[in-house]
Amino acid sequence: MITLVAATNNPHKLIEFREILGENYDIKSLNDLGLHVEVVEDADSFYGNAYKKAKAVCDACGQAALSDDSGLIVDALGGAPGVYSARYAGRDGDDAANRKKLLKEMAAVTDFNKRTARFHSSVVIVYPDGRSISGAGDTEGKILFEEKATAVSATIACSIRTIWGKVSAKPLRRRKIPSATGRALCSIC
Repeated sequence: MITLVAATNNPHKLIEFREILGENYDIKSLNDLGLHVEVVEDADSFYGNAYKKAKAVCDACGQAALSDDSGLIVDALGGAPGVYSARYAGRDGDDAANRKKLLKEMAAVTDFNKRTARFHSSVVIVYPDGRSISGAGDTEGKILFEEKATAVSATIACSIRTIWGKVSAKPLRRRKIPSATGRALCSIC
């Protein structure tokens, strides 16, 4: 079995990586290997950020590395927040502030049919010999007019409703609709 070192310690991402790729790959976290790798996510694309993280981890441990980068793309906002989703309101990882800013900026868009958006995820595996493979996936939906209470929201994404009418910020094993990251992972396996 091939070992992949996930360029994350996020337990939710690790669960998703393992649930989708676990039959073919042994997914290790940075913590499993005692690694701490900091990567500045300053690329102008999800793919660029995912590649940077996977390459840095591969270089640090000498093993194949898996990374993703994902975010929310809102059509009415010209694609924002995009690669800046995690720091949309200014501070990295302030999900409540990100959601608040998103809903404020969307307030003028009163036609629900014009509140289209998607989660986008790019995944990359970088191998020690320099090869890489990548995939991408989207989950389409619309931005709600107000935030819905959810205990599982980990991103700005809790404000999007999929076209199937489900809020998609749920752990994979309870989700009926595949996440954008899940779709991206399936595209490379």
